[in-house]
Amino acid sequence: MKKHRISDIITIVLFLSILFGFGAAFWILPDVDVSQVEGRPMQQTPSFTTGYRDNASLVTYTGTDYLLHGYLADEFDEYYCDQFPLRRFFLGLHAATESLSYRGVNGGVLKVGDELAVTRFDAAGFTGLTEYYSEEHVRAALGNLHSVCEGLDVPVKVMLPPRSIDVKAPFMGYPTEISDSLHLLTEEVMGEEYVELLSYMRRLMEDGHKPYFTTDHHWTVEGAYEAYATLMRDWGLTPYAKEDFEFVTVTEDFQGTTLRNGNYFYMEGESLQLARYEGDEDFTVTLLSKLLTPGEEYEGLYNFAATETEDAYSIFLHGKPLQMSITLEGAERETLLVYKDSFGHSLVPFLARHFDIFVLDNQSETYGNNISSAVAATGADRVLVVYNMENVIETGKLANLKG
Repeated sequence: MKKHRISDIITIVLFLSILFGFGAAFWILPDVDVSQVEGRPMQQTPSFTTGYRDNASLVTYTGTDYLLHGYLADEFDEYYCDQFPLRRFFLGLHAATESLSYRGVNGGVLKVGDELAVTRFDAAGFTGLTEYYSEEHVRAALGNLHSVCEGLDVPVKVMLPPRSIDVKAPFMGYPTEISDSLHLLTEEVMGEEYVELLSYMRRLMEDGHKPYFTTDHHWTVEGAYEAYATLMRDWGLTPYAKEDFEFVTVTEDFQGTTLRNGNYFYMEGESLQLARYEGDEDFTVTLLSKLLTPGEEYEGLYNFAATETEDAYSIFLHGKPLQMSITLEGAERETLLVYKDSFGHSLVPFLARHFDIFVLDNQSETYGNNISSAVAATGADRVLVVYNMENVIETGKLANLKG
């Protein structure tokens, strides 16, 4: 009996120590402002003076009303979830146990061996994450894009980079029917402007290359080179050979959004490379507050300090530019307008070897919804639309695009 009593006391002491230890840690440790996991602002300590804004009723609750309506309790619940000590460790531990139990998908991310790919998306027309896409939504979005492109009086190409799962599915034992139907639909709607990439990317993987990151949803520089070469050939132009670039590793510890979304923090990082070439540091990169209003200037295409941050991918094009120009002093070259999302960031450095470039992000408020106005303002000789398939199925931006 005495031995059992001692073991019970030890168990109770350990349990209370853990319980009160974590409770004390909430108040001792400083609050985290931005999550390293999701990259979003974290809930801070609720207060009566701040209160809660109910956007549905447009009422702000403070003081006693804040407490009596239960919003203070809800805020504290969210606060404890966001600021839980060792939160990143426990999320990673959960992902590891899920993987060991062969559940396969965690946080919408499929893990097979050492490979990751997002399989579940916030697709338009569905509630919650889903593996499917709305054919009606995609057809409408691409149909509008096709009409806009047909109305332009300069050569235009549309590049819709496949999702990582579209490329990796055959090599991860994952069904390809959804991916294949999505890209067949795209080819059907888009016509001659469309630059087909899925077959090339799968062929690269089949040959043992790595066109997409393991830990991120973007293509690697090797994948971006394949997209660049395919585009140039489609335009009847000659791309530089792969041997004309020096592929330089700038970090061996890149961990992208796919790893973070799946909470696979126990996995090692991977290499992030640049395709360097003589003279790439001579470009003048100008951030534009409006499409033709110069702002901050940089020399060269890369922000090398980004490799020391959580968002190492922002090494390309100095972050996430809404509008920028890339020029080479003394060179007489065609002007290319690139309407892009983040997949364009690692692609543009290849194209800068051929063209002066205006970069226009789809989030831009100046010309973000009107390509023809941007063409007229910049005097562009060619247009390239780079908009990845995940954005196509999740957002309505292409449906709102104007010619």
